[in-house]
Amino acid sequence: DDEEDDHDIDDNAATSNQATSSPTTETTEAITTTTTKQLDLTIPTNWTGTTPQKKLEEVLKKQQLPRARYTKLPMNSGFKLTITILDKESNTNNSTAKKKKKKQQPQTIERQYQANHSDYTKTSSLKDHLATLALYELDPSLPLYSVFPGPFRTLWLSWMNEKRERREIEEKEVEGEKKARVDYLIGLIEKVRIEQKGEDGGGGNVGDGALEKDADNDIQDDGSDGMVDNWEDEEVEDDTAVRITTNNNKNPSTTGKKLQREFTKRICTPSYQKMKAIRDTLPMLQYRQTILDTVKDHPVVIVQADTGAGKSTQCAQYILEQALMDGMGDSVNMICTQPRRVAATSVAERVADEMVESLGNMVGYQIRMESRRSSRTKLLFCTTGVVLRRLQDDPNLTGVTHVIVDEVHERQQQTDVLLIVLRQLLQTTRPDLKVILMSATMDEKLFCSFFHGAPLVSVPGRTFPVNNYYLEDLLEATDHLIEESSRYALRENYRGEKTQMMITTRGGEKRKQMVDCHDNPLSMELDESFYPGFKLSTRLSLWRVNEEAINYDLVEDVLTLLLVKKDYSALAPPEGADLSSNGSILVFLPGLGEIKALAERLQGNRHFRSCDIIPMHSTLSSKDQRRAFTPASPGRSKIILGTNICETSITLPDVVCVIDCGRVRQVTRNKRTGGSMLIQQWCAKSSCKQRAGRAGNTKAAG
Repeated sequence: DDEEDDHDIDDNAATSNQATSSPTTETTEAITTTTTKQLDLTIPTNWTGTTPQKKLEEVLKKQQLPRARYTKLPMNSGFKLTITILDKESNTNNSTAKKKKKKQQPQTIERQYQANHSDYTKTSSLKDHLATLALYELDPSLPLYSVFPGPFRTLWLSWMNEKRERREIEEKEVEGEKKARVDYLIGLIEKVRIEQKGEDGGGGNVGDGALEKDADNDIQDDGSDGMVDNWEDEEVEDDTAVRITTNNNKNPSTTGKKLQREFTKRICTPSYQKMKAIRDTLPMLQYRQTILDTVKDHPVVIVQADTGAGKSTQCAQYILEQALMDGMGDSVNMICTQPRRVAATSVAERVADEMVESLGNMVGYQIRMESRRSSRTKLLFCTTGVVLRRLQDDPNLTGVTHVIVDEVHERQQQTDVLLIVLRQLLQTTRPDLKVILMSATMDEKLFCSFFHGAPLVSVPGRTFPVNNYYLEDLLEATDHLIEESSRYALRENYRGEKTQMMITTRGGEKRKQMVDCHDNPLSMELDESFYPGFKLSTRLSLWRVNEEAINYDLVEDVLTLLLVKKDYSALAPPEGADLSSNGSILVFLPGLGEIKALAERLQGNRHFRSCDIIPMHSTLSSKDQRRAFTPASPGRSKIILGTNICETSITLPDVVCVIDCGRVRQVTRNKRTGGSMLIQQWCAKSSCKQRAGRAGNTKAAG
């Protein structure tokens, strides 16, 4: 084993540039320390597996590095190993620098290891020992030792144990230092508390009395350690009260004053005043001070604002603007959650425009695989999943002052988990955190009781007149007839004879279809009391219709009536609405399959060649979703085919008509199997109200 290989070189030709990095120094010192007992690293004669020397050659060859060189020490006292490895630090710095035209070669460094015969038994393999040491330094986390002979495997494991023990000792030292600092701070807080309690009302200084009074107020307002019926009745320990008082009473810092000056200059600009004039027309303006005072005095606030009130864009702005005006902009860090990606991006863009800020500066957003934020961002819009992911790394939401949960009525699993975590934080480690829940159609009693009597701020909405028309009105206006054999007709589900017939579809296309050969029991004579006042064709269609099926033919007929024939006599818009302009029509469908089916039908209809068919679904990229916010070109109309993603938080300013199929696809729990399943069902009344509000958000619509 001690004989030189063919690739060995003389000692005089060996490179003397020995590495001095700390990992090598630590490992070499730990391994080559001279002991009175010699190491026995003998490879068994019956060993048939690989050896450390062979494994080292494989690793170097895989990394395209030069072969290892073994040289004898003077007077044949041992061996020295020289290898060339990649310099990880230099290569990492090069990768972060700007790329040059020519590809840079990776930088390498040399490592040298040596072993003396006097430290080992006569039969030990010194070359394999040096190879094991080199492999361990290259990557100690790789389980290469599992293929080594027993002595080298034991040696590798002993190095791992020593490293783990050193790390545990260092962690204990760090924890001890942290505990000492915490004990020191607790002692200071206790000292301040004793001094405040021992002060006499007439003999103390004016500043001390004010501090004591402010501390009492903070205890009453921000206390949230106990579990009582009302947040204002909860008690807080004195050390928490002192900490909260210090935060609330601190003077504006240099950065806060700088932000204050910048914001003061900005509000005087014409662009800001123009946006402010638009914002002042929203109902939220009348409740601005009420919201600010309630948020200041309570840890949890529930804001119920109807559609069109401006809660999604204004509530967070009011808090941020007030902090900037007070010179406390540097200490504010708000997170506003939205249930969907398109809502987070669109609301962030709108708020940035209203504050006359570039997106990603003071206002930003973060969604899956996309982010527009910086170190100056004070208001971050994101999805609920992003906040939950942050809570995994930072359970206390360090640095965050306000968490705004928008559209809280959408009782998704992620939203419920977030509310539970926020309530736990308020009761334990973050009593200073401010939580604001917002929605237009929520059960306010449920959320108030969940957060122990949190105050409620109700804001009326601002919606323009909207005329609602239902299925019978659409059938009457379009003269649409549902035949007995139509796939949109309700049938009895029983076995009968079937045959294949040629069916002529709309447009003259003929195709084969399997039909039932039996009498339809629903073809009975209609009673006069069944939808009186409507035409016979409408009454027959209502009798036969399968309301759970998406009638693409009827949707197409309605679009033809509005966009092609432009006949508004039957479906009259409200006063002030102009459906003849280049507005958009929003069609709500259950899922992506229905969107594709209707889009293909409309694109194949020559009457809609002057229309832009835009899908709106959660699986689309943010770039494709933003197409819905772009106004249509002159002379063209825009048809948006969307799911419930268009239902809340977003405002499509040019929508003049909404066609709601009344269906939604949601994930529900199977009570029998306990699993989850995606089913299509009727949407809730609150959702229908939200969908209707999409048409009257910015102007009168039909």
